Amino acid sequence: DGELWVIVKDVDVQLLQYHKTSSLTFSIEDGPQASQTVPHVHIHIIPERKEILRKMVKYMMRSMSKKEN
Repeated sequence: DGELWVIVKDVDVQLLQYHKTSSLTFSIEDGPQASQTVPHVHIHIIPERKEILRKMVKYMMRSMSKKEN
């Protein structure tokens, strides 16, 4: 494994334990077409839980509804 991925896997374990979840989303951004906004490759590690996902979906639905009106 590359150095960056070794660090990511270590952070992965710590986030799973801290947030008491079993799922993470990884987003690797490298280049403008990948939505990279800073001039270096980086990885977002996002803990996922059902209740968080539900809140996000509700928020998105409300936001979309407001835009339509």
